[in-house]
Amino acid sequence: MKKILIIILFILSAVSIGFLIYNFNELNNYDKIVDEKQEELNKMNEDLKDEEKAKEERNKQITETKEKNKAKIEELEKWQKQTKQVESLL
Repeated sequence: MKKILIIILFILSAVSIGFLIYNFNELNNYDKIVDEKQEELNKMNEDLKDEEKAKEERNKQITETKEKNKAKIEELEKWQKQTKQVESLL
């Protein structure tokens, strides 16, 4: 009877060690996947920051161009008003 209990205990111990090894391997796989996803997320955040910087630079260039050509824009608007007035008179 003792031999049967020892064999059953040995089998159960072997099975539990097998499950322990399997779960440990699965945990390592999940850790690798999480690390990969974290790296991808960091790269995407960096790309987003770069795009925001580029957008800010483009907006600065646009405002600088508008300020440089402010007189021309005002003159163009005057001409447009005058052409509308002439068209309405005709």
